[in-house]
Amino acid sequence: MAAFVRSLQLGKAKVSIINIGDIYLPLAEYMNVPKTELAIRDDLRELAEQTRIPIHCIFFQLSQTSVLVDAGVYEVKTEPEYAIPDYEPPPSLVDRLIELGIQPEKVEHVVITHRHWDHFNGTTCDDGGEYVPQFPNARYYLGRADWERAATALQDPQSFEYRTLRVLHNHGMLELIDGNRDLGHGVQILAAPGETPGHQIVRVHSDGETFYCLGDMYHHPVEFAHPEWMVSWAASETNLVSRQALLKTAINERALLLAAHIPAIGRLQAISSGIAWENVL
Repeated sequence: MAAFVRSLQLGKAKVSIINIGDIYLPLAEYMNVPKTELAIRDDLRELAEQTRIPIHCIFFQLSQTSVLVDAGVYEVKTEPEYAIPDYEPPPSLVDRLIELGIQPEKVEHVVITHRHWDHFNGTTCDDGGEYVPQFPNARYYLGRADWERAATALQDPQSFEYRTLRVLHNHGMLELIDGNRDLGHGVQILAAPGETPGHQIVRVHSDGETFYCLGDMYHHPVEFAHPEWMVSWAASETNLVSRQALLKTAINERALLLAAHIPAIGRLQAISSGIAWENVL
C-alpha cells in the first residue's frame, strides 16, 4: 500500500493521499511553454520528458468531520488516449479507504474540484445495475458553472455525468457552489476558475498548519515559477487570476500544496527571482 498511499499529520488532522492510478499525459505538448525555452533550459528537461502522471484523491480526517477531495475511478478503457500500455492500476479508491479503516458511509463531505472525468467518476457505484452514491451519507460539492456546462452530458446515458452527477442531484446530495463555501472545522472550498469554469480548490487548516488541495490548477511544479504557463484548454486569463490569488497566501501561510497530477507534496517560497517550489513529501 505504501507505494500508492501516503499519510501525514496536519496539526490534529490526518491526511491520506491516495493515487488511484497513473495516466499518460504529454505535458510539453499540452502546455503553452515556449518551445525555445524547452530547447535550451536544463530545468525544463523533466517537463519535456514527463508523460506519466498520477491521479490523486485526498482524504482528511478531522476531529469533528471527514472530507474527501475528488473521487475517481481508474477507467481509461473509456478514455483510451490516457492509457499507459501494459499498466496495472492499484486497488481502487474505496479499497484503499477501507484499508485505512475508513468505511464509505463514514465520509461526510466530498468536494469535486472540477468536472473532468478522473475527479468525479467514482462518486457513484453500480449496485445491481443501478448507479447509487458511493458515499451514501456524504454531501457532495460541485462548482455551479461546471454543472451548467454539463447540461447536455447530463441527458446522455453514455456519459460519466449521467451516471454520477445526475444521480447525486436526483438523490438531493449534490450542492452547487457559487464562490467560496465554508464547511466549518477549518475546511473551506475556494472558487478557482480557469481549468474549468467551476473549478474549485480546498483549504484545510488545523492547529496552525494549512494544506491546499489544488485540483488541476497546476499540472507541473514549473508553473508556480511561471504562472502564465498552463495547459492549452484552460481559460488563461481566468486561471492566472486564480493562481495569483493563491500564491501570496500560500507562501505567507507556509502551506503544504498538492495538485491532483503532481507526484510530490510541496511548499512555496519567495526567492529573489520569484517563486520556487520545494518538494516536501
